[in-house]
Amino acid sequence: RYLPMFVVCFVELIGGLAVLFTLAGPSSAIAGIGLMACVLVTSGIISRGMKTSMQKMIIASQTTTAVTREIIDGVKVVKMMGWEDAYLAHVAAKRTVELRHMRTHKALITVIMSLGRASPIIATVTTCIVFSFQDQLSTEVVMPIISLFQSLRVPFIMLPMLIQLNVLATVALKRVNTYLLLSE
Repeated sequence: RYLPMFVVCFVELIGGLAVLFTLAGPSSAIAGIGLMACVLVTSGIISRGMKTSMQKMIIASQTTTAVTREIIDGVKVVKMMGWEDAYLAHVAAKRTVELRHMRTHKALITVIMSLGRASPIIATVTTCIVFSFQDQLSTEVVMPIISLFQSLRVPFIMLPMLIQLNVLATVALKRVNTYLLLSE
């Protein structure tokens, strides 16, 4: 489903970079592109942490579900013996762990998305600053650079998101593969 979007983003990125090199010059373009590349590398590093966080979140969720299922299966015994408070505390502890992992996972997603959204603006400023050291800034140059980075915004937002989706798919496929390889 996302493969065509990846191809479109890649082609749009290549075309935009070619125009940027022509318009702003190599050093200015490299400054903006270098910043965007740093953001992509940072997103990749954060994605690794997100993968670990997601695996921990899944394990914690399964543990919470198992404890809840155990309580539901033995609700008569729990009620008869007066163990409601103990079981509620046990479930609350498991749920707290699950929510902590979920919060970490969501925070990492937010960081990746924020980096993807902020990087075109910062790259535009960086490119214009480097260009101003070499040549006089004029509206004939600055406005197309701003427009170009705004058009490159979609690929630079989508690429980190596609990296994130790739991580999620990898974790899901690993779980399915582990399940399918279980002995009967």
